[in-house]
Amino acid sequence: MVRALPIAVLLAVLLAALLTTPLAAQERQRLVIATGSITGLYYAAGNAVCRVLERRPDNRFDCRVMETAGSGENLALLRAGRADLAMAQSDVLAGRPGVGERLAVAALYPEVFQVVGRRSLGMTVAGDVLAHRFNIGMPGSGTRLTLEALMRTNGIRLADFANPVELSGAEEASAFCRGRIDGFVFLSGIPNSKIASVLKNCDGEILGFVRSEVADFVRSRRGIDFFRFRRNTYAEMTETLDTFAVAALLVASPRMEDGTVREILGALLADIDWFTRLHPAWTQLLPADMALNMERQVMHPAAETVYVANAIISE
Repeated sequence: MVRALPIAVLLAVLLAALLTTPLAAQERQRLVIATGSITGLYYAAGNAVCRVLERRPDNRFDCRVMETAGSGENLALLRAGRADLAMAQSDVLAGRPGVGERLAVAALYPEVFQVVGRRSLGMTVAGDVLAHRFNIGMPGSGTRLTLEALMRTNGIRLADFANPVELSGAEEASAFCRGRIDGFVFLSGIPNSKIASVLKNCDGEILGFVRSEVADFVRSRRGIDFFRFRRNTYAEMTETLDTFAVAALLVASPRMEDGTVREILGALLADIDWFTRLHPAWTQLLPADMALNMERQVMHPAAETVYVANAIISE
């Protein structure tokens, strides 16, 4: 009996601890957000969404981010049930019938198609990279998918690149600075710290497009629009350039319940002032932008009810 007493006491203490644990902590719902490379904005955006949810006193989510190759892989993860939310480019989402239809929850920021070349090689427009060692990105990444769509529209083949390289977004800046490649393309919000560092420290420059050469592509592909890349966006930019941009969308799994979609979007709208302070890429984000910067036909029905209820869009 003397030996049993400590065990009984221990069991009583453990039971008391369980009974006094807040109900929300016991019942937190796992929420996985598929993002991108750990150095990219998708990863930062996913973390920011988690931080908004975790700030709420009544938070019921165990929110985590997953590093991925980007938009293409993210949509596959949603479809396979391995992620609950994902970041995805608007053009990639719109181009996936049956996957991207009515799943978009919010547009968070514009992603600008940024072509970087080595200044000392005398490249003047984006097309000049064909003659050099150029990173086309990893298969499945949003950047690669958009680049391939642009190539198809303009009749450019992979064989037209003198020396194409496949590196991840996390590798390309280091490869450029070490002289392993002479250019790369990167879709991201602006300003982007990786691009800024390459321009400042590694002989990089932003290369624009001749607008007429990308006009057919922009007009024929959903989720894309022209973009004027203003000079001084980066300190080393001395002129305004033409390129195009997509929207970075927060997308829900087809398995996610409508009530959960409404809860997550409601939290973002309620705390948008704090959310916008988490990164310069979305510092100008307004509630209206979250709805109006995506096509209505890809907007999640539950998100649509939230935007209508808050008088952001009409029925």
